[in-house]
Amino acid sequence: MNPYTQEARDAISVPEAWYLPPMPLAAWGCLAGMVAIVALYYWLERRSA
Repeated sequence: MNPYTQEARDAISVPEAWYLPPMPLAAWGCLAGMVAIVALYYWLERRSA
């Protein structure tokens, strides 16, 4: 058995493990929402000043 093909198969089967820590989708949605709200608030504050 060629270990390279097995390694490549494992890498292809779980690409999300490279980028994201193991958090549930709801936690990512909550985090993204909080970041978006804070960014929008600062953008509006800077725009009105």
